[in-house]
Amino acid sequence: MKLLDRHYTVRSVDWADRYQRIRDALNVGPDGYVIHEAAEWHPYRREWLFFPRKISTEPFDEAVDERERGANTLIIASEDFSQIRTLEVGQRIPERGISSFKILPGHPNECVGLKSVEIGDRTESYLFCFNLDGEVLQDDIFIGDYKCEGLEIL
Repeated sequence: MKLLDRHYTVRSVDWADRYQRIRDALNVGPDGYVIHEAAEWHPYRREWLFFPRKISTEPFDEAVDERERGANTLIIASEDFSQIRTLEVGQRIPERGISSFKILPGHPNECVGLKSVEIGDRTESYLFCFNLDGEVLQDDIFIGDYKCEGLEIL
């Protein structure tokens, strides 16, 4: 992981142990993998939130990955990663994975997120809303035939 201070100095921090704890919580085993595109620090709960795009217990295979490895599992980790829990958010759609999410200002238990599809030349983006109890507040809304790389709330 990289840390950027207020003077724009970049410092590397080894998070291998933290990522291994996430892998263990997801039970992916030694051959599996987790692809992260979406992570947030929750300042009020003092927890790390990870919403992996892809989760697999099997070795990486691009064709299978594109069609079948989309995830709907939110990972909630304590500040020091000593406690990690997982939470299923809605129904898993195998070709869709989370590419970004943000905590809604003024609603610290609610989030808005993006799901992406990338299969060959086919790309799609969807918007959805959920809370940190795993409840879907707004089902997927199709945005367009392109991949939104991120979500920001201004």
